Amino acid sequence: MNSKLFLMFLLLTISVCAQSDTDKSFSVKGFVVDDTLKTPLPGATIVAVDSTMRVVAEAVSDTDGRFRLSGLPSRVRINVFLLGYKLTYFVFPKFHKKQVDMSIRLYTMNFHIQEAVLKGEKPLVEYFVDKQVVHVDKLPGFERYDVLFRMSVSGFFFRAYPKEEKIQMYGQDAKILIDGKALTNAFDLADNMTAEAVDRVEVMSVPFAKQQAEGGSWIINIIPKHSLGDD
Repeated sequence: MNSKLFLMFLLLTISVCAQSDTDKSFSVKGFVVDDTLKTPLPGATIVAVDSTMRVVAEAVSDTDGRFRLSGLPSRVRINVFLLGYKLTYFVFPKFHKKQVDMSIRLYTMNFHIQEAVLKGEKPLVEYFVDKQVVHVDKLPGFERYDVLFRMSVSGFFFRAYPKEEKIQMYGQDAKILIDGKALTNAFDLADNMTAEAVDRVEVMSVPFAKQQAEGGSWIINIIPKHSLGDD
């Protein structure tokens, strides 16, 4: 009899604890905007991690800059990434509201992004839901250096490491594609490709669940003006 009562008490305790944890979960919704221009920013990657830095939710802002994260634990950190903008994060040490509305303002790392928009010219970076496109001919001094060097010094969280033959975005490994192809010598090709020979560079974030298969958190697709097979 005692053992049955103990078992019932144990099951009840587990049920109450589980319900308590569920009650503490919350959601975050809102939109991402440029702090200066006040315009919505599509394609921003919003990642929520718990106290162990495990990814618990992620989203990408839509064409209106809107996003939503659901099922978040009470203690969570939200990181916001977008090419050309400073990394922004928010920490919720203990939150019990069911829903939080946020307006996330991002600060540009490169004045050329906003300068072109204000002048009505083709911008250095175009923002889409699924990618960001860098127009290489808008990089300062683009004709004098290779494309990886120009990207590294142009105000992005972009770093090239020739000795290790790798690229990182925001300190996370990136996979290099040349014209959409995963080549074994992709880094060497990119490292020796002048910025003047490049039409554009596409930058895409990889969902957490696919990062191991893709070989990185980001994909850098370098598109040359002419096919590598052309004379």
